[in-house]
Amino acid sequence: MGNNNDEVIVKKIKPYPILVKMEANMAAFHANIVKLTEVGFLVELCDIFVRVNDQYDVSFELPVMGKYVIAQTKIVKTYDRLEKPVAPPVTANGELATGKNSQTVRIAEFHFKRLPAEQLSRIKKFLVAINQVSR
Repeated sequence: MGNNNDEVIVKKIKPYPILVKMEANMAAFHANIVKLTEVGFLVELCDIFVRVNDQYDVSFELPVMGKYVIAQTKIVKTYDRLEKPVAPPVTANGELATGKNSQTVRIAEFHFKRLPAEQLSRIKKFLVAINQVSR
């Protein structure tokens, strides 16, 4: 019969930050997504300058789900502030930036362009799974 000592150990994984790869005009860099929505996302940049209306092809893996999102995006807003970053900052090549206790934190707001229905569904399921939105 069943053994009462069978316990399921659930390991909690933080949903953010999500490492994202961005590409435009033959150049590529990495950054951290600090908030994801069905419309787009906020990304924290380290030593990278971007402009409103810049367009990027992005790809990232949704935590826990293991599903990828690949999409075209457009920057709609940027913010700069001097503070400690939300997560350990990553350099343009995806490595952790060291020795940066306080820095200019650049946040850029990206919106998806023509996001395929299947990928939008993946994002919705992820947002529900982390309780960011209700069903």
